[in-house]
Amino acid sequence: MIALNDIGNISSILITITISGGQRQRTCIAMQLLSGSDFLLMDEPLSGLDPLMIDKTIKLLIDVSQHSEIKTIIIVSHDLRNCVAISNDVFVLSNSGRSETEGASIVRSIKLQDRGISWRPMIKEEKVFLDTIREIKNLL
Repeated sequence: MIALNDIGNISSILITITISGGQRQRTCIAMQLLSGSDFLLMDEPLSGLDPLMIDKTIKLLIDVSQHSEIKTIIIVSHDLRNCVAISNDVFVLSNSGRSETEGASIVRSIKLQDRGISWRPMIKEEKVFLDTIREIKNLL
């Protein structure tokens, strides 16, 4: 995990291990932000979190994106509803029709702003959002 790879001393590692999953995720986000990079790469940032921690982590990602337009957040996730709801663009990866050695490739790029479903409160209940989720699932 990124926190264990990036932390320099043992006491910090012990603190990171004893905090909850949600606290660990938010700590990792803060560490990446403090590194000064314009890119924040997140691999399954919502997995293993309870609903309250998912909401807190999503709020943190929204705050980061609204605070600095320069920051690019790249989220790799199987949590379609939550991640699509806070995204501008979706790149759907699939290995359908490919051999196991070829790996996945981008099968569709979806510009959510063009559909009017980018970064809007309560978007998860709207028909166009639900249709987009179904479209993505059908590509997998």
